[in-house]
Amino acid sequence: MKLISTLGLASALSLSGLAFQATANAAIMAGQIQPIAVYNDFNGAFGLAYDSQNNLMWYTQGDSGDSLVHSFKAYKDFTAAELALLPVVGGVKQISRSAAQESQFTTNPGGSGPFGSPGAHFASLAFDKATGQLVQQGPGTVLRAYDPITAANQVANFRPGSAVADFSDGLDVDGTNTWHSPDVGSIFKNGTLFASNSDSTKTLLPGWAGLGSPSGLGWSGVEQVDNSLFAIAVHSNADTGRSRTLVRFDLTTGDLVGFDPDGDPVAARWEDLAFDNEFLYAADLRGNANGNNIPGDVYVFKVTGGLDPNPEKVPEPASTLGLLAIGALGATSAFKRKNNQN
Repeated sequence: MKLISTLGLASALSLSGLAFQATANAAIMAGQIQPIAVYNDFNGAFGLAYDSQNNLMWYTQGDSGDSLVHSFKAYKDFTAAELALLPVVGGVKQISRSAAQESQFTTNPGGSGPFGSPGAHFASLAFDKATGQLVQQGPGTVLRAYDPITAANQVANFRPGSAVADFSDGLDVDGTNTWHSPDVGSIFKNGTLFASNSDSTKTLLPGWAGLGSPSGLGWSGVEQVDNSLFAIAVHSNADTGRSRTLVRFDLTTGDLVGFDPDGDPVAARWEDLAFDNEFLYAADLRGNANGNNIPGDVYVFKVTGGLDPNPEKVPEPASTLGLLAIGALGATSAFKRKNNQN
């Protein structure tokens, strides 16, 4: 009888070991993600942020755009009736400037942005919930904060040391975390390296079907969602489709855990990311969302598949093995108690 108990314990430990091994060897998940809507005619959208205080999306412009910060209606706020009126091209809802209430509010932060450009021109953008302020990149390695709509109460040096380069494609402020992604470079968290573009474990996308090498050049937009960090992986510097794609990192481990295997066939140059607590947005500096060469589109994604930060809880092999191990240990313990009573 003791032999059976020992075998039961050995089996439990063996199953537990298998569970650990299965977890440790988990592969990066690829999950198709398609845009569900796109905002058109935004004239070189570059920086993006969701303002939860005023329930507005904000964006900055690049290329030939202006120095203001423009607002528009978040996709989550469109009613069913409004959505039904939107034209659909290739399964993607098309949102015009009028439907988006684009620039109903604008902010003129003044001063200089990246490279000494005026105001918020070519500035990545974020929103700080704690202060209710927009945060932008520039000038230089300085982050600047100000009130939405009025641009009042300016903070000339927001969270010193959080930005590490003169120009960035991605910026996000989430609680105490400040995420910064220099132009097609590495990703930094609070001024410290989080993901290096020279680390193949962070950049290599197995089975990449887009343009360029499976190992990316670096990243542009960054956006924290719960315990995940979304980023735009850049695989070539081309202004053509499938040169960039969405990826997801685990905040705790820093591991690359999910990616869209082929990007989008018509996306041109995704830059900054934003999240409105329901949908993920990407600013496309030189967009071509509906095939008519309309620049400055903002893409809207419903994050699913391997990119889902909170996938539906389905027992995986590792979890199943772990449960079996616990069950075996429990059975062994119960058997020993019964045997002792006898």
